[in-house]
Formats: sequence, C-alpha cells, structure tokens
Amino acid sequence: RTLFRLRILINRLLRDKKIDRQTKINIEFARGLNDANRRRAIEQYQRDREAEHRRFAEEIRQLYRDATGLGIEPSDEDILKYRLWEEQKHVCLYTGNQIGIADFIGSAPRFDIEHTIPRSRGGDDSQMNKTLCDKAFNRETKRTKIPSELADHAKVLNLIESLGWQE
Repeated sequence: RTLFRLRILINRLLRDKKIDRQTKINIEFARGLNDANRRRAIEQYQRDREAEHRRFAEEIRQLYRDATGLGIEPSDEDILKYRLWEEQKHVCLYTGNQIGIADFIGSAPRFDIEHTIPRSRGGDDSQMNKTLCDKAFNRETKRTKIPSELADHAKVLNLIESLGWQE
C-alpha cells in the first residue's frame, strides 16, 4: 500500500514538474515496524492508551465536580497531571503532602508538573522524568536541583519507596 501511494505521489510530482526524471529519491522504511506482530502490538498499545485517556478524562470530570461543585473539561495536561497523581498515590514526593483533585486542576493549581532531572541539567520531557509537585516547593526549593541534592533527600527516598516503585 505504501509503495502504491508513493508511486502516485512521484507521478504527480513529475506531472507538476516539481521533479524530473533525473531527480534522485531515497526512500527509507522503518525496519522496526516490518514485523506485523510488532505493528499490532503498537496499535493495541495506542488503543489502550486512548481508552485510558478517555477514562481518566471522565474520572477527572466526576472527581472535580464532587470536590468543587464545578464542571471542567480536562486538557491533555490535566490528564497527565491526573496520571502522575494516581502513580504517586495522591502524595507529593517532595513534601509528603496529600494532593486533592482541586489542588492540581482548575484555575489556581497549587501543584504542577516538575521534571525530576531538570531539563536544564539534561533531563528529558518524558513522563518517566515528571512528578506532580507542590508549586511553591518546586519554584523556591528544588528549582534546578536533582533530588539527591536536596537537604531532605532521605525523606524523598522514603516516600518513593513507600509507593512500592521499582528502582
């Protein structure tokens, strides 16, 4: 199917004189996706994530309505915060404070997403490098430090271990 579509595209480019018969075209295929089982697994993973995304959005609507009496339409960032909130079992890993749904969603959130290894220090933007953190702590205390540089690093480690996360 890909080669068929490619042939149509090249013929159109030739007709429109965007390229000529002397134009050299290099075509590269993603070799990792040549395996039909791998493609199916990726597609299934994507479908599962989409279903989870919809479920999280509905849970946010309900929990936020229960907590505040207000309706909300969750953004992608709200859903990421919710995912982190669930992973952290509703606790800030730095302060140990309990986090309620209205603490990180709404017009004046007290908790936001922080990068465990700050981007300025080479950390990436993946979900694995993010936590839901007390906004004031993140901006005034942690700033560009990594957790091991914090004065209360042992407390942070104990909180992480209490979640049962693998190292």
